[in-house]
Amino acid sequence: MKSFSEVVPERKSFNVDAKVSFADLVGKSFVVLDYEMFPSKFEDCDKFAVILVQQNGSQAVTTTSSRVIMDQLEKIRKELPVNVKLERRNKYFTFS
Repeated sequence: MKSFSEVVPERKSFNVDAKVSFADLVGKSFVVLDYEMFPSKFEDCDKFAVILVQQNGSQAVTTTSSRVIMDQLEKIRKELPVNVKLERRNKYFTFS
């Protein structure tokens, strides 16, 4: 018989009290330390990312449902931590 941990994989727990709005990071450089994807309960949005970031020596978490950002996070997963700059281009966000 399988154990609970085999059936329900453990989620990462970012033990950080500080939270920052994703929009407040636009135009700023920071380090993406780690992230986790979660299913979303909102209509027209199947998942969202909780991202652990470091900026000016302090860690914080932020969230986004940006598909572009989530795709970019998946591409850099094996390279984390990665220094990025968040930019807003018309209607979407992107890392550079």
